Amino acid sequence: MGCPPRGAHGGCVKAVPGNEARRSERYVGQINRSVLALLAACAWPVTSHATVYTVQLNNAQLGTVKQGDVPASNGPSGGNSCAPTATANAFAYLQNQYAGTYGSTLVAGGTYSDIQATATSLASSNFMSTTSSNGTNPPAWVSGEVNYLEAAAPGKTSYGGMGSSVDIGGINTTTYPWFNNNSDPTFAFLFSALQNGDGVELAMFPLIDGIGHVVTLTGLNWNDANSNGIIDFSEGATMTLVDPLDGTVKTNHIGQLVANGNLQTDYYHAGIDSGVIVMALSEVPVPEPASLAVFGLAAVAILVRRRRR
Repeated sequence: MGCPPRGAHGGCVKAVPGNEARRSERYVGQINRSVLALLAACAWPVTSHATVYTVQLNNAQLGTVKQGDVPASNGPSGGNSCAPTATANAFAYLQNQYAGTYGSTLVAGGTYSDIQATATSLASSNFMSTTSSNGTNPPAWVSGEVNYLEAAAPGKTSYGGMGSSVDIGGINTTTYPWFNNNSDPTFAFLFSALQNGDGVELAMFPLIDGIGHVVTLTGLNWNDANSNGIIDFSEGATMTLVDPLDGTVKTNHIGQLVANGNLQTDYYHAGIDSGVIVMALSEVPVPEPASLAVFGLAAVAILVRRRRR
């Protein structure tokens, strides 16, 4: 995965060959279905109440390393090192938020140079094998992240992930059974992960060409004004992220054309939903035994109450 290729954006993720056409076909199909939905809505007016979804991590706990400061595994500067950089910036959050679990095992002292060193290690052939020409392949992103965390803090992390095999190729779900390769990331998956306090990284592709970009997700905001379950572009839903392109916090719009449609974003061109979110990874500490014991006692208590009834 590289970084966006044009203008102010670079290119970090290679698409599966032929995916540009498939994404365009999906996009056109969604437009046709959205027209039908609009006609139906005009025929049967519906009264509804707004539902608001808001979640935000503490941005100060995340790293702000720039991918240009992270060399690829084959030596040159890291213009395409967005995946290892975004992941390292998320690891900084995990270490800060869950110091009791990780100590200083993920990004050492947590300084810029420490997080940069973690990103460089992730980019190396030991983990993600990021190259200056092609960035990081999605399967290597997954395996590299897991292998790094398990080497640094064995058995302490729980994982999640989503990404359609149409866009990103095959992730080995036998090795990584927690990865859902049947769908692009859903709003529900991303929102639930952030609510749970996970570190979250996501990959985007522009709708036209095949070079993608990886960022660290930190927040989501959506006011479902008509409670139809569709992130209508007119509702102004946003995502907050740390962009490894320049190490800054940004807010971009997101939306859908139809219910359960893929999430689109104006990251590539402000004000125009010109990109699609195709993959996401999440990480959070495994619950401590004491927490599991408390949960178990609560479950027993609920069971006892039900039996008494």
